[in-house]
Amino acid sequence: DIGRQNRLASRTQRQALRSMYRTCAIEGCDRHFDQCQIHHLLEWEHGGATDLDNLTHAQSAP
Repeated sequence: DIGRQNRLASRTQRQALRSMYRTCAIEGCDRHFDQCQIHHLLEWEHGGATDLDNLTHAQSAP
């Protein structure tokens, strides 16, 4: 985990998320993980850490 050292997820964190989730985290969306962006559950701007338990993935806006 990175905590507050870096806003962006590391390659290792992305790989871990990819191994846990194959598709978008939004219910009903079947976009492949590689078409998603990593997001903080508690936003970085509001003190959210870049740790696996605070990261999720969702499709990019069209």
